[in-house]
Amino acid sequence: MRAPLFCLSLVLAASCGGEPPPAPRSPAAQPVAARAPRPEPKVAPPAPPGSGSSDGMTCDEAREQHGDEVAIGKQGGADLSSREFSKVLNHGEYLTACEVPTDVSVEVCAAVKEGRALGVTIVMSPANPDLEKCVSARVRELGFPVSSKLDVVRTRF
Repeated sequence: MRAPLFCLSLVLAASCGGEPPPAPRSPAAQPVAARAPRPEPKVAPPAPPGSGSSDGMTCDEAREQHGDEVAIGKQGGADLSSREFSKVLNHGEYLTACEVPTDVSVEVCAAVKEGRALGVTIVMSPANPDLEKCVSARVRELGFPVSSKLDVVRTRF
């Protein structure tokens, strides 16, 4: 009877261990997840009037002020191709600069003339007016192809 009791004592002693439990990990010590890449942009349909945010003149306001609008991809003599604008607008680096989360849907409308965005409207889902205004400001900093006509460019991420 002594042998089974001795074995039970050894098992209990070994399972308890003599070491303290491991210290809990602090949140700062956990690895930081890499940002997922942005999905490819798509041509966006117009957002409902009055939705979204801008840090100045909106895309719709610029269109109303300039009667020479040429919508990219429409009939009627666009003097620049959508591919030329895509090189500028579709890269999405301006979203990263504003720290827009990758799970947020973003629609961009830029009314461009003479190589700069005169009017910009950003619509996010879920809506975030502060981030929308940040993105709008970054789009205004971009250099676009120069054209004497107003071109309205839309994209969605």
